[in-house]
Amino acid sequence: MEQLTRIWLHGLTEADEERLCLAIQRMQHLHYLQLGSLPQGSELGEHTISHIQALPNLLKLNLVENAFVGERLCFVAGFKKLQHLRLRGLSELKEIAIANGVMLALEVLTVLRCKELRRLPHGWKHQTHLKRVLLYDVSSELVESICGKGTDHLPATPRILLTRTDDEDEARIQSKWVHRVVN
Repeated sequence: MEQLTRIWLHGLTEADEERLCLAIQRMQHLHYLQLGSLPQGSELGEHTISHIQALPNLLKLNLVENAFVGERLCFVAGFKKLQHLRLRGLSELKEIAIANGVMLALEVLTVLRCKELRRLPHGWKHQTHLKRVLLYDVSSELVESICGKGTDHLPATPRILLTRTDDEDEARIQSKWVHRVVN
């Protein structure tokens, strides 16, 4: 099990959390991890995230279907090589916090069916490697913060793609974010 590079774990319960954390610590070659919990209110907590963040070779992390239940998901350390973060169906999630110096290699952030999420992580625009943010079925507050007020012309659940564009201006490169609805 210590040589695994990809693993999908679904149907996890709180009772599984301690064993999962012990197993994760030994998975030094893991590149891809997807976690999902049972829909009956079982959840994995911040304790699990602290073990995942220490994985030295993790490139992709998917937290799906209430794998994390809480209003605030904090990434405070680690994730040195993480390139893709996907959050799907985290029903109570209102805020994502990514500390300075964490996830510096992050290229793609995908947030799907997190209907309570009010805003993107503080400082997300300054993540230098971040190239794309995909949002689908998130709060109207988050949609308005990106698309502006008066979003009645948008579909009921817009799929929003944010991409970084680099403008060269007299030997200076400036990055700006452009959004478009891709429904």
